[in-house]
Amino acid sequence: MYKLALLLVLFVIGVYSQSWNVVDKDYATIAMSTSFVAPSTGYIGGGSASLQPLVYYTTTAGQNLTNLGIADSNLGALLALRMASPTAGVAGGLGFFGLPCGAYTLDGKTWNKTHDGENIVCAFQGVDAVDTNTMVLIGSWANVLDLDGNGVQISNDGGKTWSSHNWGYAVSARYGSFQSKDQGFVVGGDFPTTDSSSLKERISHRLTQHLTHTGSNVVYKKYEPRADEPPAGYSGIIAQGTNGGSDWNLLVNITEQGLYFNQISCTDANNCWACAEGINKTNAEPWAWIYHTSNGWKSYDIQLSVPGGSLVTIDMLSPTFGWAGGALLDSSADASYEGQFWQTKDGKTWTLYQQIGNFYVFDLSVVDEGHAYAAGTTPIGLSSFASFEASS
Repeated sequence: MYKLALLLVLFVIGVYSQSWNVVDKDYATIAMSTSFVAPSTGYIGGGSASLQPLVYYTTTAGQNLTNLGIADSNLGALLALRMASPTAGVAGGLGFFGLPCGAYTLDGKTWNKTHDGENIVCAFQGVDAVDTNTMVLIGSWANVLDLDGNGVQISNDGGKTWSSHNWGYAVSARYGSFQSKDQGFVVGGDFPTTDSSSLKERISHRLTQHLTHTGSNVVYKKYEPRADEPPAGYSGIIAQGTNGGSDWNLLVNITEQGLYFNQISCTDANNCWACAEGINKTNAEPWAWIYHTSNGWKSYDIQLSVPGGSLVTIDMLSPTFGWAGGALLDSSADASYEGQFWQTKDGKTWTLYQQIGNFYVFDLSVVDEGHAYAAGTTPIGLSSFASFEASS
């Protein structure tokens, strides 16, 4: 009986000792994305203050990092990164003044830039690596043939060549989740912005309503509308892309309702979850939600509502298990927030698993139920990296 009770106590302690821990704080100026291919092996993408491309590789769960960089470019500011396998992956970038629009790898070690000389400017905040051949970049671009590109670019040869597909909506394409080159969902969103005539503001990229990528750091400033301000200026849509990105079908259209969409994660063509954030229409306070569908967005429900929150990232391992992340915003000061990690074990209900002070969760990679990783930013614009590892 004593041994049984002791084993039970040790089991309970082991279960509840699982937590998110910051592995490396302020390890890079901007490292906003992560993708792991095994419990301790993965990649982190970003760019330094001097616009040096960062493609960190680790086999020690982030304890040790090796910058693989981009083999054919000394410049780079990567916004998103996904691996289809231990050898094949793609990264999307913020490209201007010679910065590459992205990078790809075919061996897991050497990364090469995409779109050599094709795009004048680009901002690919979302990417997806469907398989070793099919890679997707989601966002906006401008080149001599298309000065106002908005939608997806798809590669069918592992990232070597790309075809552009405008999705045909006035709303900015932000993130996507693809099941094949002929089937995928893209979320879009717009939110109120403040125009500026300064060069720094014009070349910056609004990651979210509260985070701005300036090229050299990430600036956090909580967006606080007037109490009497209507929820205009917000748009959130979800569209289905088929036929290699050539055909689009608008499925969800939420306009001027105070929200826009961030990341989306689909486990198949029917089951999807999408983060949304914006303002509560009744009190104009920041608010965040998780939207869900079980029939490919023919209908949907709201599984989670977070008062005062921001939800940026979500990664579903299966139809029943996944993580979502963002931050609880502090209304008393610009540079203060609580990073939030939400977990679901049934695909329906979400539990606030943990908070980490001043760690704005921006991207998640879930390997299995006992291993997950998060890239985030701090109030001073630098990056942090956190890991979740089961200890039992």
